[in-house]
This record gives sequence, structure tokens and C-alpha cells, in this order.
Amino acid sequence: MNDTNNNLNGTVLGNVDSNSTLNNNQMPNENVETLDSGINSTVMTGSQVMDSSVMANPTPVQQPQVQPTQSTFFTNPPVNDMNIVDNSIQNNPLPANPEPMIMEPAPQVEPTPAYTNPQSINPNPMPGFENPGTIGTTPPISFEPEKQPKKKTNKTLFVVLIIIVLCAVGFGTYYILNYTDLLNQKTQITIEPKNIEHNIGEALSTNIADYANITGTDSRNCSLDIKDVDVTKEGTYLYKVTCGETIKNGNITVVDNTELVIETKTVYKAKGETLDAKEFISTEDATLTYQFVNPETIDGLINGGVATHTVKIKATAPSGKSVEVDGTLVIIEYPIKGYLTCSSNEQNVTGSNAKMTVANRFAIVNDGSNGYGNIASEIHTFKYTDETEYSTLLATYKNDNKVTINNITGKTTFDDASLTITITNDLDNNNLIAQYGEANLKSYGTIMNYFRTTLGYKCSYDIKK
Repeated sequence: MNDTNNNLNGTVLGNVDSNSTLNNNQMPNENVETLDSGINSTVMTGSQVMDSSVMANPTPVQQPQVQPTQSTFFTNPPVNDMNIVDNSIQNNPLPANPEPMIMEPAPQVEPTPAYTNPQSINPNPMPGFENPGTIGTTPPISFEPEKQPKKKTNKTLFVVLIIIVLCAVGFGTYYILNYTDLLNQKTQITIEPKNIEHNIGEALSTNIADYANITGTDSRNCSLDIKDVDVTKEGTYLYKVTCGETIKNGNITVVDNTELVIETKTVYKAKGETLDAKEFISTEDATLTYQFVNPETIDGLINGGVATHTVKIKATAPSGKSVEVDGTLVIIEYPIKGYLTCSSNEQNVTGSNAKMTVANRFAIVNDGSNGYGNIASEIHTFKYTDETEYSTLLATYKNDNKVTINNITGKTTFDDASLTITITNDLDNNNLIAQYGEANLKSYGTIMNYFRTTLGYKCSYDIKK
């Protein structure tokens, strides 16, 4: 485009020889001369530039067009070449042998820099020199990101560093485990024993949490020692809790918080006999003491006539707890020598694994003929082979103070060693005579004969102590 503009607006003047013909036999249609001396440029056309020789010889000369080497872009507005005549040419015609005019190339116009567009920047500004033809040409623009050369890593150095780090970690671990207490610190174990009040006669718990509060370890890692505690006697005892090297002692106070339950029986005495408060107790407890509440009245009752009296008995536990119960005193005519007991054969109990026997007990008095003293009782004995059933009945009795077995209820005693329960009831003499006949109940001999021979019972005699 610049070349086109230069051809239109400028002309390069060649040398003129002495024959007044242009050098190279060329004459451009339009010649433009550009002066760099700062004077306004003059534009002349071919028709205006003439010397005297040319004008004298009107013969036309072929004018091949000369390709300018460089074109000059004029910023001044074009001047009408028809109106401009250089006075110097008119006044001073060209010499016969003019010196060739050397035209200096006009300064080349710098193109607009491409760095204003970031995507037009050539990532490789230096052109290659493999091909000389590429000099002076603009290399093609590459839109691919420049690839950075990969850095080579020193694998040996990396492995050495890893080995050093592993050695440092290993040494640090060894040092901590062997020369510090950081990982060997033991958790402090604390034991807070409890002061326990335990009811007499009841089994002790084996749960260690019932005896102490333990922190710093699981209670399963600890042991409990209660072997020195006697639950059958009231008092204060020591127990011990051990957790590793930590040992603590606590106190257990065995007390009797249960209500005293005393069962009594009827006592038969002849006039003038001695009487003890223990004789009114059905099941004597060796830990209790018994006494009459009104001991001064007892002598008057014993020395009176045949009658039935109610007396008060006081039972006292070692803890000081006491209870008063009523007993029945029967004054009879003759003193009792002993008791004749006749028992049935053993029989099964419906709905139970127990075996039952029924016994009748008759009082024999000292009347000279071993007569029947009109005092009798019926005794049911239940012997168990299943300890669970026996324990259940025992627990029922402790809660209700009575138990019913095979529809029988009465004064009850328990024998844990033989798993035996005995229920005793006093018999009415009139009912006995109606059931067995008065003749069969006259004396020791008639009773023995009837129950052995007729009923098939086994009879035994016990002397009163």
C-alpha cells in the first residue's frame, strides 16, 4: 500500500547525459523531488522540467518507467504540478554533463507496534537464521503457550532426604519411649469407699460399684474383699477395695432393721409348777432374750385354779430393739408327763414335689393311769427336694408372716438344712372325740392301740423335759 502511494505522489530523477537525453532513456510521467534540508518540497511534472537541448530537439524519447527503490509518503497536501515551476531550473539550465543525482531513500514508516494486542505478541521474537530468506520478514504468530523446559530432579538427593527424615523420626520415637515419661505416665486411680449399712441376715452384694466410686480405671480391673463381714451379727466391719497398687478400706455396719416377729404357743401348767417366758415361744432365737412384761403376776396365776390366762412376753434383740407378744397359759389339774405322737405314712402333695406326713400329738398326764390330758395338736410336715420351691415359700412367709401349703395354714417353722416346713395347729378336744371316739382316747394305751392297729400309724413317746 505504501508503494502505491509513493508511485502516485513522487518521481525519482535520473542522470541526464550531455546529449540532453535522460539516463537509461527513461523519463517518468511525473517526477517528484524530496529535499531533506527543511525547505518546502517542490513537485514538478515531466512537462515542466526541460533544458535547452531538449527544447531544441523535439524528437520524443522513449521513457521506460523507473521503479523507485523507496517511496516517500508526503504529509504535505499535493501541489498542482501545473502551477509550480522551479525558478532555479529555468534560470540555470542543466549542464552538458551533469553529475548523477543520488536520491537518498526516504525514512521508512514504522508500523504500529503489535504489543497493544496481547495475543499478537510473538513468543519467539528472534527469527531463525537457518533460512536467510527469513531475514526482514515477520515470523508467524503462535497461539500455543510456551512450554517450559522440564526441570530435572535429583532422585538420589530425594532418596537421601527421605532416609534422613525416617532416621530422625525413628530416633525421636526411641528417645521418647525410653528416656521420657510422656507415654509412660500412669493414669491416677482414685477410690472413694462408701459407708454401708447392711441388714442383718441378708446376703452381701458382690457388685464392687455398691461399695466404692472408682475413677481412673474400669471397676472390672479392681477386686473386692468382704470376707471379714459377718452378716449374722450386728456390728461394724471393714471391707477392702483394690485397684492395682491403690487400696482403700470402707466400713459396713450390720444392723437389724427388720421388725421382730415372735410366734407363741399355748403353755399347759399344773398348779404349783414353775414357768419360764421362753416356753411360750414357738421357735426360740438364741440371739434374743425373753421376759415377762408383768413378772409379779405370774405366781398368782400358777397357784390358782384350773383356768386359761393371757400373759405378755417381751423379746429383745442385741441392738436393743424389742417387741411384746401375748402368750396363752392353761392351768390344768395334773402335770404333763410326756407326749405320744402318732404319724401317718408319707404321701405326695398335689402340685408340689414335697412329701407330706400328718401326726397327732397327745398330752399324757401324771394322774396314776397315764391318762389323756385333753390336750392335742395336729402337725403337718412337708419335706422338699426342690430348693427353689422351698426358698419361694420361705420368702412368702417372711413377707406375709404366714404361708399356706396344701390348704393348710398354722404356726410354721422352717428347717433350712433338711428343706422341711412344719405347720402346727391345736386341736379341739370335742372334735377329736367325735372323730376317733371317746373310748379310744382314754389313756396312753388306748390311743397307741387305735392309731397303730386301726390307722396304721407309727407312734412314739417323748418325755417332757
